[in-house]
Amino acid sequence: MRRENMAKGRKELSLAARIRRERVKENLNELLKKRGMTQKELAEKTGIAYATINNYRRAYAQSSLPSKKNLLAMAKALNCEPDEIDPSYLQFVVTNDKLDNKENLQIFSSNLQALISREGLTYKEFCENLGISYRALWGWATGEIKPSEESLELLSKHFRIPIKDLLNTSIDTEEATKRSFEILQHIPSNLSKEDKDQIIDFIEFIKFKNKREARNGY
Repeated sequence: MRRENMAKGRKELSLAARIRRERVKENLNELLKKRGMTQKELAEKTGIAYATINNYRRAYAQSSLPSKKNLLAMAKALNCEPDEIDPSYLQFVVTNDKLDNKENLQIFSSNLQALISREGLTYKEFCENLGISYRALWGWATGEIKPSEESLELLSKHFRIPIKDLLNTSIDTEEATKRSFEILQHIPSNLSKEDKDQIIDFIEFIKFKNKREARNGY
């Protein structure tokens, strides 16, 4: 009964988060097998709790997405790159770290302004569409505020471009918008925005699945 009540109280993870969690699970288990390392040995080498690593390996708990600190510790212990464990998180970390540089923050701001402009929206309309505050958007667009990793993910999903492209000096905002329209043309207009986002997330999952199968020679 207690376990059932706890499950009811948990906030359901988004499809994107669940896909990412499965990637971590599969990659971590594969790396442990290749290195001939047990879960206990990984816990001892990294200083991460055994139960926490077990969550990563089984992907059944909300806490099964590794923090930056734990990701780097596991990568070091397994003698691999961080993105071999969690490709998605590394995109957020690298981009977010680059935004500490004022020049990169300005590039991000310029790209954001251009992408919003291509959609023909006012800042107010854009904020309403994404459910963000006007103050936050103004700060990002002027280079006064550094966006969080969660905000970068939100913008990436909305514009349908990789997170790293938000800092690309040669970003083709016209092409980015064109791709968005091409995708949406194949989606029924009566679907909710949440349903449309889940369709895009599923497409990303298929791409990941195909890439993994090609790597394993299936």
